[in-house]
Amino acid sequence: MPEFGMRWHTDNALRGPTVNPWPAGHTPGGSSGGEAAAVATGMSPLGIGNDGAGSLRRPAQCCGVSALKPSLGRVAAAVVEASAGTLTPIGPR
Repeated sequence: MPEFGMRWHTDNALRGPTVNPWPAGHTPGGSSGGEAAAVATGMSPLGIGNDGAGSLRRPAQCCGVSALKPSLGRVAAAVVEASAGTLTPIGPR
């Protein structure tokens, strides 16, 4: 397993690898790369995910969109615990 669970590519066992919507030979940036690619191409107006170790911000940067990392505690703890644990901030892309 890579450090922090972060890979620099996005891959799905059913659909295969996600392609960066702008330079097709580049990575969409890791764990939330599919969501970043969907937002960048207009398939989705907004994405949501968790930002442990930059999991929202890095893919957003690779795909040319913005991501916000909220301060810990700004989203209800029940939502955070259900997602990835109490130390992972949840935020929009």
